[in-house]
Amino acid sequence: MRLNTLRFAMLSLALTAANHPVKAATPVFASGYTDLSRDCRPAFADAELEEGQDNALRCKGSGEYGLFIYFSAMDAMLTVENARGDTVFDMPLTLDDYERGKVEWRLADGHAFAIIVRMKPKGAPETLEIRGIDSRRTIHRSVPVAGRKNANAQARTEADKAYVAGVR
Repeated sequence: MRLNTLRFAMLSLALTAANHPVKAATPVFASGYTDLSRDCRPAFADAELEEGQDNALRCKGSGEYGLFIYFSAMDAMLTVENARGDTVFDMPLTLDDYERGKVEWRLADGHAFAIIVRMKPKGAPETLEIRGIDSRRTIHRSVPVAGRKNANAQARTEADKAYVAGVR
């Protein structure tokens, strides 16, 4: 009789635990930064370039990710690469100031999931562009800067909310 009571109690406890899903821990968010004037180096040796070709830049990033900046006739284009050199970014961003700007890396539990880049296109309002990387590459957000004292904080919040929502 006592054994049956113990079995019943254990079964009840197991069923109760199964009906109460464990809530996932909230990730710890943080930021890292790449200074484009300090953290970038030529991507190729001069001997590898064709005559008149601009050298691309490789910049330190966060963890296994780095930045790759290449040049077209008029623009500097920014992408994100993993350690193998694979692009882990949906669409390149056109940089307005690749020589002085900064790129903010958003991290969840120490792993990069997005970048935030200040964009100042000619004739258009300044924005902070948020782009997801790797499995979060479909994160695409834009935060207007004009008239906002807290645009950087808002961009971080937008990135973090997209991460928590599981935008992929």
